[in-house]
Amino acid sequence: MAGPEDQTLEVLQELRTGFDAVKATLAEHTARFDHLDEQIEAMADYVTFAMGKGGENRADIEKISEDLKALTARVKALEEAK
Repeated sequence: MAGPEDQTLEVLQELRTGFDAVKATLAEHTARFDHLDEQIEAMADYVTFAMGKGGENRADIEKISEDLKALTARVKALEEAK
């Protein structure tokens, strides 16, 4: 029959094994979250870049629209002058 010390050591060893498993899982989760953080930061950069390009495109479209209206008015004036 095992003495109280042996039983205590057995329980402590089981706890340590469980604790080691928890530490390993925590390390895996930490690595996974670090990787996800990097991906989110990269996506934020891409979104910021895309929003900037979208703003540039909108400005270009507005300028082209204004130029087209001006050209249309000039063509109309030339046609009416004939």
